[in-house]
Amino acid sequence: MDDPPFLPPLDDHLNENTGSRAATVEDADDDPDASQDPEDEFVERFPVESRAGYPLRSCPSIYESHRIRLQAEDKEMWSPFESEGHWDLAKWLATSGVSQNKINSFLKLPVQDAKFPFSSARGLYKTIDTLPKGPEWKTSDIKVTGDRLTDDGAPEVETVELYFRNILECIQDIIGDPALKDDMKCAPCRVWSDETKTERFYSEMWTGDWWWETQMRLPQRSTIVPVIFATDKTNLSLFSGDKVAWPVYMTIGNLNKSTRRKVSRRAWRLVGYLPVAKLECFTTQEGRRVGGWELYHECMRQICEPLYSLGPESGGVEMACSDNKSRRIYPFVAVFTVDHPERCLIACCKDNYCPECEVDPKKREDPTPSKPRSRSCIELLDVFIQNPLSDTAELDRLGIRSIKNPFWRNLPVFHVYKAFPPDLLHQLHKGIFHSHLVPWICHILGEQEVDARFKCIPKHSTLRHFAKGILTISQWTGREAKEMEKVMVSVLGGERTELVVCARALLDFIYYSSFTQHSTETLELMQSSLAVFHDNKDVFVELGAREHFNFPKFHALIHFIDHIKRWGSLDGYNTEISERLHIEFAKVPYRRSNRKDHLRQQTLIMNRQEALHFWSNFIRWAQDNWRDVEEDDDADDADDASSEAGSDVAEIESTNATITIVDEEGSAVVQVKPEGEDDDAIRLS
Repeated sequence: MDDPPFLPPLDDHLNENTGSRAATVEDADDDPDASQDPEDEFVERFPVESRAGYPLRSCPSIYESHRIRLQAEDKEMWSPFESEGHWDLAKWLATSGVSQNKINSFLKLPVQDAKFPFSSARGLYKTIDTLPKGPEWKTSDIKVTGDRLTDDGAPEVETVELYFRNILECIQDIIGDPALKDDMKCAPCRVWSDETKTERFYSEMWTGDWWWETQMRLPQRSTIVPVIFATDKTNLSLFSGDKVAWPVYMTIGNLNKSTRRKVSRRAWRLVGYLPVAKLECFTTQEGRRVGGWELYHECMRQICEPLYSLGPESGGVEMACSDNKSRRIYPFVAVFTVDHPERCLIACCKDNYCPECEVDPKKREDPTPSKPRSRSCIELLDVFIQNPLSDTAELDRLGIRSIKNPFWRNLPVFHVYKAFPPDLLHQLHKGIFHSHLVPWICHILGEQEVDARFKCIPKHSTLRHFAKGILTISQWTGREAKEMEKVMVSVLGGERTELVVCARALLDFIYYSSFTQHSTETLELMQSSLAVFHDNKDVFVELGAREHFNFPKFHALIHFIDHIKRWGSLDGYNTEISERLHIEFAKVPYRRSNRKDHLRQQTLIMNRQEALHFWSNFIRWAQDNWRDVEEDDDADDADDASSEAGSDVAEIESTNATITIVDEEGSAVVQVKPEGEDDDAIRLS
């Protein structure tokens, strides 16, 4: 018999004194997700009558479904493995990075009293392939028509291959993972310092403005699933070769940012490998560039295809969640965590233009915000595509690239020009600080002087001591930049006041931006620090370190505060995550392939990794829950046997019993009294 629908009564969650849709400040314990909220008790919940994030009905978890399936087939917990030892051996062989030849040699060892469950590596992987795994991989051949002509006079066509998975299945794989149950949030909220609501806090994605505003557009019992994309090219070859991968990762904003940062929690899914094509069907470099833009948007369109029909006016899609409840899900593309060139590629604007506002590329050092970009830019592009002879002055002013059909054109709710939260790694630590501030200071003080001052910094347990200075560092990472930021003000000690004040203001801005939780006060301090830098930045021009400040990363600083208010703190959108994912989902699988048709092998390796991860979690869960169903069945059988064998005893005992039945609403009670006590032995009370 199916579980009854899980439908909490509306009256139980409504404020008795509230008759409108106005939100109320409620205690955290009154909300189903309160235990997951790290903030204090002054949390403004989304209007209760909307039931944002409420479940529709109960449903079994993926672990329970798999347990039921195994027990129905009369199989043991370890099936298809014979025992726990065989499973541990298979897991170690498959994840240790040992080659198949070495595995074959190991399995042929004449070890006394050892019986291996597999005779070869092929048998091992064949067994692993029978385990439940993630969404299946698909391929799509995309034809790119160039301007180079063949011998027949026809345009040359180059075919590239896109590897991708169904993004809805990837979302279901994440949101239904019981291992992530305690890290999931299904409804937006606003966090305040106290009941007066004078100071607001921003941390997780659900504390930002976007989620709240979007939830207002949806019907009751709707659950938003913000889709976060991360994508970047990465080299696969170590010392020689030109193998490059372009993976596309995705996760959901319902998970807290600390979970998303841990690769071991498997909160991210590899949803596609974009083709990296040379496009030799074009005769010019400009043709290849334009063809590459079109190819990128076509690939992303195919990856996002299942999402186009799931707008606010649709019925959403029902999905089983990690808490054994199903919900009406609205998956909306929300954020792209990418670097500046890829932002411009997605936003269809030129690299020297801002992908967020209409600032003149010659006036980007002006601290005054410009008019934000809007979707009307695409209307201008549509007019040009329909009539190539039309006036392009406005397109040139906005720096719009002539991409015929951007993939985000019909994505519901998605605002492309507001979908790029700042990247702390590339924009601040390796960008503003390492690539600009440090060279400016080295130019003013001299490289040897700066190097000597870093060597003289006293040792401390919380500081990195640059015993050999900074000039000997050959490969800079975000870690070196962060350690240098801690002592940079000390290095500038005794220098011109304007220089020290300007450098400190920029460092203050970097530190404020890195906060894991922001408040109205910290945002004002961020704005103040940026204003101090602008007031004193001319000192770098006077000292010859800089001629102007008209470059993209410097201009982007004025957009930081808006993104924090919209998406929450910026540490949840750092590209350090994607850099780490490259190792897990691209580099390691490539090194385990034979380098021929490597993408096909990488997808197979990824399937096996996901299967092993699922099976590890299932075994951990099943060791405590495997006998639940069997014990219930045994108890039922025992009750039946007792009833048949001792019916006389049961009849005697029943004379002293009263059976009470309460219906689902909890209102009607039926009492069955002993036979012969009175005429109305069965009555409704």
